[in-house]
Amino acid sequence: MTVETERGFPSTNYDVLSALDHLFPRRLDYRRRFIRPAFMVPFYLWVVRRLASANRIPDKDVDFKPLERKKCDVLVIGQGISGTVASSRIRGRGIRSIMAIDRTSMGESSLSGTAVGFYEDGSVGVLLDSGIQIVKARAVLIATGRQELGLPLVRGDIPGNMLPGAVHQLVARGIRPGKKAAIIGKNDSKELVLRELRSAGVEIVADVPDASGIGRLLGHRRISGIETREKQRIRCDLVVPLGPLVPAVGIAHQAGCELVPVGEHWCVRTDPEGLTSVAGVYACGGVAGLTAKEDRIASGLAAGEAILRFLGVT
Repeated sequence: MTVETERGFPSTNYDVLSALDHLFPRRLDYRRRFIRPAFMVPFYLWVVRRLASANRIPDKDVDFKPLERKKCDVLVIGQGISGTVASSRIRGRGIRSIMAIDRTSMGESSLSGTAVGFYEDGSVGVLLDSGIQIVKARAVLIATGRQELGLPLVRGDIPGNMLPGAVHQLVARGIRPGKKAAIIGKNDSKELVLRELRSAGVEIVADVPDASGIGRLLGHRRISGIETREKQRIRCDLVVPLGPLVPAVGIAHQAGCELVPVGEHWCVRTDPEGLTSVAGVYACGGVAGLTAKEDRIASGLAAGEAILRFLGVT
């Protein structure tokens, strides 16, 4: 993939064309403004297109390196408690297992990466630091758990409004995400977020469990604070919204697994042993709609045993 800046004259650092934003503060609707005289319309369109982008999409051939392909008995996608329990049970019976996980590596046969695609032939694409690897397994266990959702905060698109996953990524790389943080909402990841922020030297200046108490976020180029419904202002440069945690069904959906509703969201339908509607594909834990820790552990154990039987290990 080639990524290039498309707009800006003479550059995006010194964008002369930004003056148009002040001349037309709402929008520049060329379909209503540049229609007369009719014979000038082609010229108007040429100018507008030049304003939008003076570049062309590159059309030269690009040589891509062949994707590395790997085979294994079991591919476990996910690093939560249910996936870890299942993987341990499978490894304990001598089965060669690969775990595709986010951010950290677990074990000699693990991949430190993220599963990004489930393809029609049953193989899985795993994004690594070195590129994409295609893994074909006899059995796949989807243990992607639950994913974070943000909160509908007024002016929530200002830089500095950061989900817990982004906080983790920065702290793991030794980057302090802010100096003063406000925590809004409440979910199961709250304690971990607080520990990570404090370990990075971030001061917690506000903890608002009920997001309805927040009126809006303050700031222009980045977060400068929050304002409550009572018009109280609290200065901060980082806001961490703790929205609902919902089953992360993306990979399972790509695999063709049947989904069923759970509340306002969806989870993977499985039988008591974790088998999905797709042969050889199992799911456990949060992605199957389970929230209690003991239930997720039990589902991981059941799925691990079912996979062993599927592979003919008694």
